[in-house]
Amino acid sequence: MRKASIVALVFCLILGLSVVAMAKDKTAKGAVTAVNTTDNSVSLKGKTANQTYWTTDKTKISKSHKSIVINDIKVGDWAEIWYTSKDGKDWATKIVVKAAAKDKSNPGA
Repeated sequence: MRKASIVALVFCLILGLSVVAMAKDKTAKGAVTAVNTTDNSVSLKGKTANQTYWTTDKTKISKSHKSIVINDIKVGDWAEIWYTSKDGKDWATKIVVKAAAKDKSNPGA
């Protein structure tokens, strides 16, 4: 009886840890290609296509260690987005924005 209880406890622990691991945020990085303040989304340049991430009132957005809002994100900025997939959409939980890199090939521009 005691062995069965231990096995059941270990099984529950493994199952619980796997659920936590599946809920973990994924990340994406890239240049911002679009900001839509109407539907609260940000698109990043992907390897083959742009990828869109939707924000909520709980999404934490920052730039230079300061809190900002989605309107402050500009096309061309570099961003790293932590997100979870739910209901067929990628929902941003955190966005860290960096200013776009200056074009070194044309220093006079």
